Amino acid sequence: MGWGNHRLPEDVLFLGQPLWASIGYTLPALLGACLAAPSRRGVLLVGDGAAQMTIRELSTIVRHQVDVTVVVDNDGYTIERAIHGPDKAYNDIARWDWGSLLAAFTPGDPNVDSFRVTTSAALTEALTESRDRAGVTLVQAVVPRMDVPDLLSLIAQEAARANQRSS
Repeated sequence: MGWGNHRLPEDVLFLGQPLWASIGYTLPALLGACLAAPSRRGVLLVGDGAAQMTIRELSTIVRHQVDVTVVVDNDGYTIERAIHGPDKAYNDIARWDWGSLLAAFTPGDPNVDSFRVTTSAALTEALTESRDRAGVTLVQAVVPRMDVPDLLSLIAQEAARANQRSS
């Protein structure tokens, strides 16, 4: 499935998690970065496994009315699957209804919105719509569990080899 390229406006603060070394870092980091630079909209690309580790920060983001977009859902710890094998049960997590979760943090708040997308076109539409609105937008971008970019796949293979040598 080709998700394509998505360009963000210049005033957006994008956070990502460098590989797997800091799993669970990015949701709290997004909160801190957005509070430090309130004139910029934050955009976070985070896997659902990492997000579940620090999900309470999403409620803090909502409480502080931080303008952010969060994108999640690759069905578990995909980077760990790429390193240790796609069928290791410890990389499975509970599936969440992310839109309902966001609504539970802030029932009826008009500054909170969510989308569930399964195609590149729907992702583009959700990101475009969220760009011009204030508040929190959670985009549940559902991707295949082993949807790993080529470079990340190569790095994971090398990590797997290093793990085998040290065993």
